[in-house]
Parts: sequence; structure tokens; C-alpha cells
Amino acid sequence: MNMPNPKTKGSHNPNYRRLPRILFVSECTGSRTAMAEFFARDLGEGLIDVMSAGAELTPLDPRTIEVMREAGYDVRDYNARVVSRDLAEWADVIVVLCATPGKVHPYVPEGAVRKDWPIRNPARQAKDERDKAPFVKARDDIRRRIQQLVNAIKLSRIGQG
Repeated sequence: MNMPNPKTKGSHNPNYRRLPRILFVSECTGSRTAMAEFFARDLGEGLIDVMSAGAELTPLDPRTIEVMREAGYDVRDYNARVVSRDLAEWADVIVVLCATPGKVHPYVPEGAVRKDWPIRNPARQAKDERDKAPFVKARDDIRRRIQQLVNAIKLSRIGQG
């Protein structure tokens, strides 16, 4: 998988021709960021560059691996990152995957856009270590939102050459 370079700063100029860069951020890297990055890489292939990061590095939750495998994705090689100024500078759009407003405060460079997707941390919603339901709910919500984002990007390119 060709990984983008976070040291390459975004132009944030709408006339600069390159793929839009999207950074998904949450408070940890155990579930939502991995889901978002894998869905966005697949559904947005050729349309967007994608990375993800968390305020804190945490191992992938086994339930994340399981529900993503059920959806056809092997996320075991997910490259978790800590959110940084370099990553934020790289991005055109920063999507915060957090249900608690103000929980995560990534730096947003001038010209970049912040989007908040209020998606609960499934590990905190689970009743016990076997409860996958919150992970399925988060997975499906993230996939739906990313499909909508990709569709909007496709529509915005109609007529551009």
C-alpha cells in the first residue's frame, strides 16, 4: 500500500491539482481511526489521500479486527500514528471521530477544514470483552459517512477536466 508522506505540506489552494488529503483523528487508535482509514483508502481509491492518527497510541482492539474482517478488510497491519502538527499540515480536511465535543483538539492549519463526526468509542460502549455490537455500529456508521464523502467528491469533479 503506497502511504502518503505527512512531511509534504498541503497547499490548501483549490487551484492546485492533486488529490484531497483527509486525516481522520480520534482520542485513540484502537478502532475508529483504523476503520476510517481502511474504508477511505478502499472507497476513495484514486480520489483522496488518507491517513489517520490518535491523540494516544493504543493497540487495535480484537473486536475491530474481527468486525473489519467480516466486512472484507484485514486491518492487522494498521500503521497507528500519534496526531501531530506535521500530519495536520499535510491534511486538507481533518475529520474528528469523537462523540464528545472538545475531547480531541487537533491543530487545524489555515485553509484546512475540520469536520466532526460524532461516533462513540465502541470499546467504551461494549458491555463486556465479547460484545461486538458497538463495533459493528461504529464500522457501519463510518463506512456510510465515508461513502457519502466520496460521493460528494465525485460529484464535485463533474465537469472538471
